[in-house]
Amino acid sequence: MNGTAPWALYRIQSIDKDGMRSYSDVRRVVFTSHFSPLTVFPNPTKNRVNIAYKNMKHIEVVDATGRTVLSQKVNGLSVVALNIASWAKGVYLVRVESDEGWEAQKLVVD
Repeated sequence: MNGTAPWALYRIQSIDKDGMRSYSDVRRVVFTSHFSPLTVFPNPTKNRVNIAYKNMKHIEVVDATGRTVLSQKVNGLSVVALNIASWAKGVYLVRVESDEGWEAQKLVVD
């Protein structure tokens, strides 16, 4: 596979304990990429986090149990700084709404 191909071919070689080799069928894998312009930094963090995305309308942060810990309208802002010093350690999902829909990134608070 070269660095620009949208697909690759592969097969698996297995070697038994007695040295016998066998191969799987050849498979084609198609690569898709999704680049999210949403940036959550620093990540991991302890006290403050910055959320950057163009023309944000709304920010939601959900903890690992599904509980919403933040829901805030941010009409048209591109960067929002949050004080998260009181948040429990753990993994959170940051969701941002814009004219293009919703994007999400994981945030780790340590």
